[in-house]
Amino acid sequence: MAHATKAGFFYIIDRVTGELLSAEKFVHVTWASHYDLQTGRPVENPGKRYLGEPATVFPTGMGGHNWRSMAYSPITGLYYIPALDMGSEFIEIKPEDFTRLRRHWNVGYNIDGAAMSEPMQQAMMKKLPQAFLLAWDPVAQREVWRAPHPFFAHGGGVLATGGNLVLQGRADGQFMAYRADTGESVWAFDAKNGIMAAPISYEVNGEQYIAVAVGRGGALSQVMDIEYDGVNPRGRFMAFKLGDTALLPAVQQQTFPEPPPRMAVSPEDIEAGRVLYANFCFRCHGVNAISDGSVPDLRHLPHALYDNFDKAVLAGTMEQAGMPRFDDVLDKRSAHVLKAYIIGRANEERE
Repeated sequence: MAHATKAGFFYIIDRVTGELLSAEKFVHVTWASHYDLQTGRPVENPGKRYLGEPATVFPTGMGGHNWRSMAYSPITGLYYIPALDMGSEFIEIKPEDFTRLRRHWNVGYNIDGAAMSEPMQQAMMKKLPQAFLLAWDPVAQREVWRAPHPFFAHGGGVLATGGNLVLQGRADGQFMAYRADTGESVWAFDAKNGIMAAPISYEVNGEQYIAVAVGRGGALSQVMDIEYDGVNPRGRFMAFKLGDTALLPAVQQQTFPEPPPRMAVSPEDIEAGRVLYANFCFRCHGVNAISDGSVPDLRHLPHALYDNFDKAVLAGTMEQAGMPRFDDVLDKRSAHVLKAYIIGRANEERE
């Protein structure tokens, strides 16, 4: 058995006994130096449990490899991994300061969007976030080739075929085919929307098709301050066959209403709104109120929704559309400063 883990190590496990046979890093890893194969346990690096002091840890909670499916080719003997090389700063919340909030993230560390510390900035400058399709040799436990992505957002799941191809969709909407042995890019199709799903291959009347679900989403694409112009938010299911040349029509550029004027609040209120947004909103609507298009961008709301902001946030008038109510953690005062922060971000973009 073999698996590329969120922890950044590629495991090979005896499928009969469960014994760990090998564990090697396939992305940058700082939380552990290596695995002790005698005990099957990682050898942790000191200070990476962020107890008392913040710690910069690679990989992040998004993982070196997340839920997107990897693939294996018996032709090349390689695994193909949707990989992410990215670190994050972790800051402890002491038990006496922790409050569990129903329906919300309860990760046990600070996610209030505070400014990145100097050590974290230095670490990130040395190792900038990267996403790529990684070809991994499980016997030699080494990288064979990689295909970088333009955004540091996980690519979609992977399909390896008997024709020496590896297919993967990317967050920028490109559906890619590579040579499985060398990583050479041999084909690309603009799907006009991000692709998170894995492709499939099937046959009808002796003809092979490749199909994939198209649609942006997934935690990293949503929260990582990645903005796409002219995105068509509607998903599609697309099928391809050899010899066809059909293309999708161009995506119409979106137009947005002018934002309301900035609200008359203090800089301290804006900062309070920013912290509330980081705690309760960014995981769907994006860091810094920048959405990737898979959910509404709060900087571009119709004025009627700004006018009824409290009803949506506190009374749940948008629950049928997937927007939960937050009156268990917010009140009218906090909703007011949250709205002020969002309208401020809308005006910043317009300016």
